[in-house]
Amino acid sequence: FAPLLEEFAPYRIPEMEPLGPITTEEWNCDWKLAIDNYLESYHVPIGHPGLQRMFTPDYEDQNGAPGVARGSSWLREQPSGQWSERMYQQMVGPLSAHLPEANRRCWRFYSLLPNLGIDVFPERMDFFQILPNGPGRTITRMAVFALPDQRREMRILRALGARINRGVNNEDKWLCERMQLGLGSSSYQPGPLSSIERWMHEFHGLVRARIPESRLS
Repeated sequence: FAPLLEEFAPYRIPEMEPLGPITTEEWNCDWKLAIDNYLESYHVPIGHPGLQRMFTPDYEDQNGAPGVARGSSWLREQPSGQWSERMYQQMVGPLSAHLPEANRRCWRFYSLLPNLGIDVFPERMDFFQILPNGPGRTITRMAVFALPDQRREMRILRALGARINRGVNNEDKWLCERMQLGLGSSSYQPGPLSSIERWMHEFHGLVRARIPESRLS
């Protein structure tokens, strides 16, 4: 993470405290498929309509550091038509005054290959680990952290953010489990990666280097 530490600094992550216990969730898909899903943003317009309503479409996910995929998205000026999303858009700027202006309107996503994700928001951050649990099964292990802040408005903002992210997580789970079914189809054939799948290239190379069986046809 060294090349990206300047991005983390304004959030004062070492001062954060857990907002709850570590939780786990089971997905009916391979661990690698879940990571593939997190390493690209072009599925957002179709797969995550809430994020599309709230954020601009360019996730700047071609920038990062070796071994760490990175994406960032920026809140739209236009309010969302959904109440919880619109309230979040309105509240997040004034309540995150400890951050530089740009950071108050930015969600950041980091993937430490092969299986760790860190999401950094103006009001909190979370981590998740994708752990294999046998063929076609995955355990997601996650927790949320934030700076100490007992303001009622901040608790509301964090609840709104959590609600939005639960929806995103459920959409990703649905997408990945549907893709797992597709991979099991006799008509499925692997295809080439696109040039915009930079982090998939790096991730798949890591898998091939560490797991020789993955190089078999």
